[in-house]
Order: sequence, then structure tokens, then C-alpha cells
Amino acid sequence: MKTFVSSVLFVCALCLFALTALGDPLDTEGCVDPPQFNRLPGYVINNCEINDFNAFDFPMAGDETTVQRAEGKFWKVDYYFHEGKAASYVGLLHNFKNAVEKAGGKVVYLDDKDMMRLTGKISKGAAETWVHVAGRDDGAGYTLVVVQKEAMKQEITSNIMLDSLNATGHIALAINFDTGKATIKDDSKPIIEQMVDLMKSNAGLKVEIQGHTDNVGKSDANQKLSEERAASVKKALVDNGIDAARMSAVGYGDTKPVADNKTDEGKAQNRRVELVKK
Repeated sequence: MKTFVSSVLFVCALCLFALTALGDPLDTEGCVDPPQFNRLPGYVINNCEINDFNAFDFPMAGDETTVQRAEGKFWKVDYYFHEGKAASYVGLLHNFKNAVEKAGGKVVYLDDKDMMRLTGKISKGAAETWVHVAGRDDGAGYTLVVVQKEAMKQEITSNIMLDSLNATGHIALAINFDTGKATIKDDSKPIIEQMVDLMKSNAGLKVEIQGHTDNVGKSDANQKLSEERAASVKKALVDNGIDAARMSAVGYGDTKPVADNKTDEGKAQNRRVELVKK
């Protein structure tokens, strides 16, 4: 009988979780629940950060280096328990696991024993929604991070670059080169043009141009290639009238991946040029 009652209570908690209305009079002013993820019953918002563009390194394992960076519309919301019965760590994480799966996504990392955190991913077409939940104080509070990410587009504008540099200090650009070379392909010339516009429209801006590769091939060759590609981008900007003193060019080879090199998609993300605000 106790087992039956416990099951009913658990199901009811899930229903309340799904139906909890957005907003509470005790919420910090200007803070709202992220889309697709209402708060657990009895919790209110005591802090939040909401941006049109920001980035977050989503944990993918129990260490602090295995992460997946996602950039896009950003919510970071801190909840604390106010009334009723606080959720346990396990109950909290599994409520969000159910919410991710109900939305058609999958949980890519879950630790409900030690670090008490979860990372989930919901893909719909070219768009992705990443979610991270971390419990604290034995379930009396939790932090929810959501990033709505869109697929990287070649038609990126100087305004988007500036917004990203101001919000996160950097932006990854899908500049294509000839295989194994530092020659910029014609299909990436529009990005170079937008970079030129960015630098000309913001005379005080100084940047570091970083070259990155995937892990295919030898590390020393990847290092050299990344340096040459960064230098090639800098030269393209100088050739278009940008003062070389405002830019530095460095290569990191395959040492700073932002995605899993075991997949073609991950390798494509790791082959990138990053513009970093100095």
C-alpha cells in the first residue's frame, strides 16, 4: 500500500512540475523560467541572467574539461525552495530528465550520485536546445542553464560578430580553407568582408585571430596549419585596409576542441577560426 501511495505522489509531483505556472510573486523582478522548463513546485527564483546571446560549457562527463560549448539565446536561473517539501537531489534531476525526454530530447550526461548534475540536448531541425541542471543544498536549491543554439551560418554579419564579442569575448567563424592548406575558399569571402566591416566600424577594436583544427593527422602538423590559417585571415584583413597593429594571429592546433572529435559533426566544429576581443 505504501508503495502504491508513493507512486501516486511521485506521478502527482511530475504533473505539478509540468503544469506549474510561469512566474511567482516572490521571484526576483525581471526573472522568468526558461522556455520548455517550468520550475519544480514550491521553488522561486532568487537570481537570473538572461541574454539574447551568450555561451556556456555544458558538462559531458565527471571532469571539468569534457564539455560541449553552446552559444545562443541564454538563460541562467537560480531557484531556491520556499514552501512545501523540497525535492531530493535524485528526484530533482530525474524530473528534468523526464522533461528533456518528453520534449523529444535526450540526456547526454547524468550524475545523480556525486556531482548531482544533468546535461540534456533537444534537437529540432537545425536548432538545438541545451540544458544543464545542478542541485545544491540537498535539493533546497538548483541552477538551471538553457541555451537555444542555431546552426552556424556562413551568412554571418558584422553586427552579429560585435554582439558576440561584447557578450562572450569571442566568436567562432566557419571560414573554409583548401584541404591541408591556408588558402581561404571563395565561399568564405563574405565572412572576411563582414570582418573587415566590423573592424572599420569599430575603430577601437583589437582582436586576436585564432586558428583551430580537428585531431586528424599529426599534432605538430595541425599546429603549423592552424598558425598559417590564422595568419592568412589576418593578411586578408590587412589587404582590405585594416591596420595590422590591431590584430594578432595565433594557432592552437588540435589542443582546444569544442566538440567530440569522434564524430564528423564534432570535427567540423573544431575546424574553426575564432575572433577574440583583446
